[in-house]
Amino acid sequence: MNIFTAVKRGIESLENKEKTSNLQIVVEDMNMNYSSKKSIDEYAKLLNISTSRFCHLFAEVYGISPHKMLLNIRIQNAKHFLLETDLSISEIAKQVGYYDALYFSQIFKKHTGFSPKLYRSNN
Repeated sequence: MNIFTAVKRGIESLENKEKTSNLQIVVEDMNMNYSSKKSIDEYAKLLNISTSRFCHLFAEVYGISPHKMLLNIRIQNAKHFLLETDLSISEIAKQVGYYDALYFSQIFKKHTGFSPKLYRSNN
């Protein structure tokens, strides 16, 4: 009985490592291609699992949803562009995957507490 339990734990451990490794590939892709319109469904298909299973595994491993992870990546990159470039808010919105500058500004303010313009001027 102990052997079966050990084998089962070993298999589960390997499965968890494989899941984590596959999810790391997704996070790397999110970091590299944050401005693309790739959907959560596409990431799930990449791993050959359902969207709901993908979201569950992602949250289990990273503690947040894949959507929230992508949003955080976009906001962090927007902050960088605001502080390190002279690009307009509209251009920065496009750079981070938002093609509506007003929507980008609303999202940015919701997550930082500042409008992009105010964030830039205060920092």
